[in-house]
Amino acid sequence: SSTTDTVQITIYDLPTVANAGADQSLCNVTAVTLSGDTAVTGTGIWTQINGSNTPVITSTGNQNTTVIGMMAGVYEFSWTISNGVCSSTTDTVQITIYDLPTVANAGVDQNICDTSLITLHGNDVLTGTGIWTLVSGPNLPLINSTGSPVTIVTNIVPGVYLFQWTISNGVCASSIDTVQITINPNPTVANAGTNQRLCSVSSAMLNGNTPVVGNELWLFVSGPNIPIITSPDSAQTNVTGMIPGTYIFRWTIGNGVCSPTSNDVEVTIYAMPQANAGSDQSLCTVSSALLQGNNPSFGTGSWAFLDGPNVPTIISPSSDTTSVTGLIQGIYIFQWSVTNGVCSQYAQVQVTINPPPAVTVATHLFTTCSGESEFTLNASGAVSYSWSPARYLSNPSIADPVVTVYNTITYFVTGTDSNGGTASDSVIIEICDTLIIPDAFSPNGDGVNDYFVIVGIERYPDNNLQFFNRWGNLLYEKRNYDNTWDAVPNVKGFLAGSGKVPSGTYFYILELGNGEKGRSGYVVIKY
Repeated sequence: SSTTDTVQITIYDLPTVANAGADQSLCNVTAVTLSGDTAVTGTGIWTQINGSNTPVITSTGNQNTTVIGMMAGVYEFSWTISNGVCSSTTDTVQITIYDLPTVANAGVDQNICDTSLITLHGNDVLTGTGIWTLVSGPNLPLINSTGSPVTIVTNIVPGVYLFQWTISNGVCASSIDTVQITINPNPTVANAGTNQRLCSVSSAMLNGNTPVVGNELWLFVSGPNIPIITSPDSAQTNVTGMIPGTYIFRWTIGNGVCSPTSNDVEVTIYAMPQANAGSDQSLCTVSSALLQGNNPSFGTGSWAFLDGPNVPTIISPSSDTTSVTGLIQGIYIFQWSVTNGVCSQYAQVQVTINPPPAVTVATHLFTTCSGESEFTLNASGAVSYSWSPARYLSNPSIADPVVTVYNTITYFVTGTDSNGGTASDSVIIEICDTLIIPDAFSPNGDGVNDYFVIVGIERYPDNNLQFFNRWGNLLYEKRNYDNTWDAVPNVKGFLAGSGKVPSGTYFYILELGNGEKGRSGYVVIKY
């Protein structure tokens, strides 16, 4: 019997070439879909090669399968197609899972003053990478380290900059934040203008400089009261309601966070002083006068000579009351000026130096031998008169008094004019006698009655004359007196020859000699 055996021969086609699909980069996912090609010949299977963890391939034999339980990282999966004993075909796909980037924070906005560099303060990057970029600004500055959260930026000019801090991680949407940096230029240097000194006003004009950069403002600092600044935010403004005193105003220019610049101006208001030089003066035959200005309540005064017949001397020019010497006849003008700061006022006074009056008597000598006699004296050239001595006179204060005399006497008349000037003259009334001894004389050097003259003394060559003062002190003695005594003492111990005796009444003793009876009496000396 035949034996039969059979053999099966299986011929496999080559499996379909495997294609695991394109690599994938995904953001913040836990599941992905693997997409391999269709196994036309053979069967396919998904396997994990590596990765951050071991996720679950929900259907390993399905060309399009879901993988779950994934986390951030890089995964590699293979798609293998096998058919019998044929060599399998394999392809791999890389799946990259990115976490969301750290939320960007570019820091708080900055408002700073004029500088050439700034510092950006972004937050630290925990996931992803960060980068600084300029969004806008007045120029192109230099970011020293663009990838550092904290970095310096140089070449900064005044203006507004916008910088962006971007944190990126793979295909995830970048996190972006911006910060605004405002660079304020320094304000214009303030200049409040020059100090002012004003006279008797209630307002002033402040003149500060107009700022190129910044905002301006006037402030009242100090003063005797609080005035009103009309426009405090204007460089030029009026200030009203001021009184005398010193005010300080401050002109301030500021710009944003920059330190303001300030400058003070001082405005001093002076009150108008009052000047009064006194009443005009009309004086008689003097070489000095007294100027009497007002004592100023404030300020200082000074006298000045303006006009006159010569240049006199003002003893104390800065005193309201002062003497002026060296005056001669004529009209002088003096000015009293009172100054208070920039204020001044003046007043003038006229001082007239008049010549003395020309006082004369109509008759200088009356002589009678009839005993008691009556005479009318007569003076002229003045406004008022004063006769001395007053005895025997009807009225010693008139120009023409009547006198009744019994013995020889000399009368002096002093006349005063309307300016207060005085002058004198004299009248001798002689009563006949062997000797005529005067009871007064005036040794003032005016050429009239300057010597003690005894009429008839020449007939007594052996005479001796002595004069005593009120205390009985001998002050003058002359043997063979010759009518030459002019009131200068000649007795040693009584300041002989040092000067004339003062006006007053003196006692004399006259010895005649030859057995004649002497005489004695009183004599009035008047200058």
